[in-house]
Amino acid sequence: MGSKFTPEDQIVKPVNRDDTDVAADNNVAIKQENLTPEQALENLYEKESAAIDTAYDNKINEADTLLQNQIDATKTWEKEQTKLQQEQTEFAIDQIEQQKAQAEKEYQQEQSAAYVDYKKQTDPYGVNAEQMAAMGMAGTGYSESAKVAMYNQYQRRVASAKASLSAAALAYDNMIKEAKLQNNSALAQLALETYKQTSALALEKLQTRDELLEEKASEKAKLNKKYAEILDAILAEQEGLPTIDPIIDPIIDPTTDPTINSGIVT
Repeated sequence: MGSKFTPEDQIVKPVNRDDTDVAADNNVAIKQENLTPEQALENLYEKESAAIDTAYDNKINEADTLLQNQIDATKTWEKEQTKLQQEQTEFAIDQIEQQKAQAEKEYQQEQSAAYVDYKKQTDPYGVNAEQMAAMGMAGTGYSESAKVAMYNQYQRRVASAKASLSAAALAYDNMIKEAKLQNNSALAQLALETYKQTSALALEKLQTRDELLEEKASEKAKLNKKYAEILDAILAEQEGLPTIDPIIDPIIDPTTDPTINSGIVT
């Protein structure tokens, strides 16, 4: 019917046919400890099960660490880009503020120049007064009208300078607002990009963990099935029933086995 199965034969066989050296070591330990076949089988099962746990725990930890490092690197990149964006915006606003201050300075200069010109023109001892006196117009209505015209001219210069300043100030304020809006938009885009990247990495982290856990569960199921078959064979042998080596003997199909069909008993 097949090779005779004994508990000792099963114990000596390597759990994994690629691990003959390990199986031999296990067999020596079993004999030294005088274990029953069931106890020996349990010990071998626990060793293989623990090896699977350790291997997959290491894989999961390595994958977690790798992806977490990428998540941390993405967040660090966001902080650096945010800082750079803020610095660029602050620099742009500082330049605008400087231009605004220059416009204010130019207004003050124009206002002062207009006043100085007006005072010179209306100085009773100045060049204009002497010219009016030389022409015999000093103290006349024409002279007073000239003073009014000079004052109006001064007022127009001041008003024009002030209007220019107001327009410039409004333009600069709008530029500052625009810079802040662009900064906020850039920061929001950075935050969104970081969120997308970290979310994708976090999802990949979970998926990788789930895949490894599924692989681990599959390996455990295979291990459980293998040792259940071995245990069944040991118990059958102990009860004196004919057994088939679950690893070596093929499954016999009674419809095709010639010894069964011919009635030959082995």
